[in-house]
Amino acid sequence: MGACLKKLWRVVEPYNQGELARACVSLDAVFALQGQAVSKDKISDVIKVALDGKNFYVKRYYKPRSKKAGWFKRSRVRAEWENLQFFASLGIPTPLLVAWGEEGKGGSFRGALITEELVGTQDLATLNKEGSLLFDEPGWFRHTAKKVAEYTRVMHAQRFMHLDLKWRNILVGPGERPEVYFFDCPSGRRLSPLLFRRGRLKDLACLDKVGRKRLRRTQRLAFYKYYVGCDKLTADQKEMAKKVDRFSAYLEGESNEAGWRIF
Repeated sequence: MGACLKKLWRVVEPYNQGELARACVSLDAVFALQGQAVSKDKISDVIKVALDGKNFYVKRYYKPRSKKAGWFKRSRVRAEWENLQFFASLGIPTPLLVAWGEEGKGGSFRGALITEELVGTQDLATLNKEGSLLFDEPGWFRHTAKKVAEYTRVMHAQRFMHLDLKWRNILVGPGERPEVYFFDCPSGRRLSPLLFRRGRLKDLACLDKVGRKRLRRTQRLAFYKYYVGCDKLTADQKEMAKKVDRFSAYLEGESNEAGWRIF
């Protein structure tokens, strides 16, 4: 889609009534919101606000990723909300998108999206950092790994690449058989057939970057088998698994082999 030329702000039903609607009536109001700081970088910030008895995450973009992106490509915030909608259309669970919009272009650009908090969830990176023992529980790992593999396979079947498929961007719910949610995907897009194979390997290597340190080799292999959908790998699948392993080692800094050379 082209650059944003008109002002857009939408709040979905039933959130377009009540406290959230009044607090987020426009982009001006959204950018004036005060809340708990979650993250901040050069082009955006995320705050957590309590409205209508629920918690919401408000992500605000102050400018596009670059001047070129602002003028000629869809903005980063638009890509993020459209990718969440795309995931939902594929049956991939995501945080509920309740409001989104943007205005301006180039240096005068701004945009925002609001998602409802998924109560009781944690991202995989946080679980790993906190030393969670869940990864060592066979039932939990098998269920969770299958979910992540299934959603990744469904996404790739559409020739769509996440391009930032890291553990921090995957949420898991509570319980022994948790639901899995994909989120935070402003870079994701469909790639041409020529770039598809490399993009797919990058997504799998991003997942394996932490996996190679936290998981046993048998667990990493099990995940890959869940992804390809078979217990016995073909020669081509084995070769692909080796490439994923080399690529993840390169991303982790364990190998000096240039990324493009492994394809």
